[in-house]
Amino acid sequence: MAIVKTDLEDSQKAGPNPALTQPETTDPDLSVRGEEIYERLREALERTSPHGVVAIDVVSGEHFVGRDVAEADTMALRAHPGKRFYFRDIGNWAAPASLVAGENENRR
Repeated sequence: MAIVKTDLEDSQKAGPNPALTQPETTDPDLSVRGEEIYERLREALERTSPHGVVAIDVVSGEHFVGRDVAEADTMALRAHPGKRFYFRDIGNWAAPASLVAGENENRR
């Protein structure tokens, strides 16, 4: 996990961190919501990316598809640093997980 230090003036200019102002979800809630959204996307995902990994924002439904967790994580992190995502392999052999995008560098 990267730690970025800023002085008070810089942080005030930037405004609130969106990751800290989102509604909190517990991991079980994240998994349930993530799986519900995945089921709505399933047919299209399995047709277009049958062996990929999807990162799903359970608040907005926005999702990112990569060839593997690292690629989906990178896309999610670029779009929403620090936000919690539900990660899932696409297809019947899937292994779901909930992670914070970019938080665990040893996943790569």
